[in-house]
Amino acid sequence: MTSGQTIRQDTFRQWAGMALNHFNFVGQYNLVFNAALLAKTGACAVMTYEGLIKNQAEDNLVFRPLTPALVDQNILVWRKDNRLPNVGNIFIKEMKEVTHDQNQ
Repeated sequence: MTSGQTIRQDTFRQWAGMALNHFNFVGQYNLVFNAALLAKTGACAVMTYEGLIKNQAEDNLVFRPLTPALVDQNILVWRKDNRLPNVGNIFIKEMKEVTHDQNQ
């Protein structure tokens, strides 16, 4: 399974190229937690970002990174005329700094 967003953005298809024909996608998810519940039953494997699912030994889940690494852009959106709490402003400031540092 992969996320509905990945399907819409065609991210994985661009990464996999012709190898995509060897995958059998059985569905898509919007909430990775729900997809993880299916993975725990052995019904499927789930493609997701590392760290989105809390990996505990008793869950019998394991994360395997793609090779070569798949890099995907994320978008942060907030309402322009909405006053954010201090923690929101700090978060946005930090994200802008990280983005600025990565683009240099």
